[in-house]
Order: sequence, then C-alpha cells, then structure tokens
Amino acid sequence: IALLVGNIIQQSRNTENSTLISFGPEGYTRSENRLFLMSNTLVNGLSTGGAFLRAAPGADSIVLANNVSVGPGRYHTSDVTQTLNEVSGDAELFVDATRHDYRLSAAGREHLFVRSVASPYRNVNLSPRQEYVHPHSVRSLTTPPIYAGAVQSTPQ
Repeated sequence: IALLVGNIIQQSRNTENSTLISFGPEGYTRSENRLFLMSNTLVNGLSTGGAFLRAAPGADSIVLANNVSVGPGRYHTSDVTQTLNEVSGDAELFVDATRHDYRLSAAGREHLFVRSVASPYRNVNLSPRQEYVHPHSVRSLTTPPIYAGAVQSTPQ
C-alpha cells in the first residue's frame, strides 16, 4: 500500500525520464497493491509530455484525489483507478512557478477547492498534515486542507 500525500513533485525540462511517478514497474509482489495519490502538486517541465503517473497492470486499486497537475502529460493507469477532483492546468494556477512558488494564485484558489476522501483504513489519514515552504522548510497545517494540491498557504 503506497501513500503519496501532500508532495510537490517536479520534472525538469531536461530530464531523460518522462515519468514523474511509477507504481509497480517491476511487477507486484505483495498480496495487496494499492496506491493513494492525494493532494499533490505535480509539475512536468518536459515539453514533449510524459506521464504524471504510470501504473503497471495488476494493481488492486489506484485512488487519485485533489491533485493539481501542470504541464504536458497524463495519467497512465488501468480500469481500477478512481479519481476525484483531479485538476490540470498551466503555470497560471501558481503564484510564480518559474521560481518554484507553487502557492495557488488568486485564479487557482477560486476554483480548486479540496473534496473530502474517506480513508478505507483505520488510523490512516489521506490528508496532508504539513506543507513545503520554499526554499527548504515545512510547516504544520493547523486546519484540514482547503485547496487541491500540496500547498495551502496563500500570498499575503
């Protein structure tokens, strides 16, 4: 069971790998193979496109919720995928993507409200509890997330 919750994952425009996240590329060896990709900000700088997520066939379930994806690319998943409130757009969603400031702009905050997702597992929270603060720190969230994506703080 893989939980990716509240991350900023950015792909360089100079990368040789066109996949941001890979699940099960060498096959699944566990009795239960589930991915929860929740409240992440996924940025693909590769101009030729690629995959925000590439999941090998055979997963039991894949849940995608409240993620913000920016840049060319898409999800490569199977029919076991459930999606809720997946948002894609361009760099205008952010305050200043060129400087890695992935706080949502006023336009982004206007439309990107989070939708609640219940965890199928007791004692497993599918909402982020912290957020990244550029250039190299984190802060605890004092309330549940309001916006889709990984960053909840807003410009002053």
